[in-house]
Amino acid sequence: MKFLSFALVFAAVLVSANPTLEKRAGVNDVANIGYAQLAGTSGGSGASVTTVTTLSALKTAVTGDAKKVVRISGTISGNEVVKVGANTTIVGCNASLVGVGLRVVNVNNVIIRGVKISKVLADAGDAIGVQNANKIWLDHLDLSSDRDHDKVRLVLYARAAMH
Repeated sequence: MKFLSFALVFAAVLVSANPTLEKRAGVNDVANIGYAQLAGTSGGSGASVTTVTTLSALKTAVTGDAKKVVRISGTISGNEVVKVGANTTIVGCNASLVGVGLRVVNVNNVIIRGVKISKVLADAGDAIGVQNANKIWLDHLDLSSDRDHDKVRLVLYARAAMH
């Protein structure tokens, strides 16, 4: 009898809590929360999606100021920094950059979401560096290192992500 009462109370609590599920952001979504929303951060929304699987393809895909959406697929390894151009959206789904850092410097309107960055060596820089940039949205990133790969840092200089 006690078990039945507990089960009924537990079920009532679950039903009354009414949890809502949020939709996962799509590749063309624009910022819809916080400072990034107020600034109108849209990245490369509306551009065609380019899927990259190699370091050279990633470097080529993110350069320039034209609107672009870049989807990272799989694991990309290396030991260098990739400079990200303006009006860019970089997304990953089960995507990893190993030893590869991203730099957002002197550009505006960049979205980086859903990417795992690990084991970036000191001579290659930081996992993500943002400097002198506006309208930046960094979302759902997994940044890590280990004892054999120096450090891990997310570096935001000046007023990045605040405008």
